[in-house]
Amino acid sequence: MRYVLEFFTIILPHPTKFCQYFILLIENFNLYSDEDGVKHIRIKARPNKWHENDCPFCHKSCPAYDKHSSRPTTWRGLDWGGILVEVEYQTHRIICLEHGVYVAEVPWAYPGSRFTKDFDLTVAWFASYLPRSTTSYFMRVDWETVGRCVNRALHDLEPERSRRLDGLVNIGIDETSYKKDHRVCK
Repeated sequence: MRYVLEFFTIILPHPTKFCQYFILLIENFNLYSDEDGVKHIRIKARPNKWHENDCPFCHKSCPAYDKHSSRPTTWRGLDWGGILVEVEYQTHRIICLEHGVYVAEVPWAYPGSRFTKDFDLTVAWFASYLPRSTTSYFMRVDWETVGRCVNRALHDLEPERSRRLDGLVNIGIDETSYKKDHRVCK
């Protein structure tokens, strides 16, 4: 834990100045261990003022609908050297003329997700090469969560899925069977 603290004090001497020209601002961080002995780092972050009231769907700036919530929302990030990473922010709702009332977009997560975008994309990448049970074990999530992460990250991984088979000319079928006797069609 001492090395983690030294890393953040060297890299982030002024956390509010870090990423000041980006969409995300880191305000503070907290290192702690839970009752099971698992180490956590909780990063208190917020969107840049220019992106604080963006709609999660059309990404346009919208008027605020209400004030920030009293309880902060936490998103799970990718583990960092065996330490669970959490991003915390007090969200608020906005009113979009096109979509209605929704929670304002946060740049580090997909709408409605409790995981960061990097976490969702990593889970989706693992799921494309490994079984779902192995992915869930490695990422420390439930196997049903793997499917939800893949669904959220699908647009980023393959934005034009409908065009996947464009240009397909022929498909070959090795063998065709019918009924329960499985006789080969002639």
